[in-house]
Amino acid sequence: MLEVADNNKNGMQAMAVAPIKDGIADTSEVIIAYAGTDFDDNLDVLTDASTVMGGDMNLSIPQWGSAPKKTDGQAISAQEFATSIKNS
Repeated sequence: MLEVADNNKNGMQAMAVAPIKDGIADTSEVIIAYAGTDFDDNLDVLTDASTVMGGDMNLSIPQWGSAPKKTDGQAISAQEFATSIKNS
């Protein structure tokens, strides 16, 4: 395993892995796996509904006692994770 992402703002989870060759991670063959919807996680379901069904790349997350606050949706977080793995 190279790196794990667990975004607590929108529920995106991912893991980057690479095969081990001669005891060393071969980063010429990196696989990124993204978790599917966790129906026990209300934030994950809300994000999926807004992003996938609503076509919204950002998610409006209600904050107690204030106006709704925008945060990046899972698609944006997933792309940022992939880019960070590619650039590392």
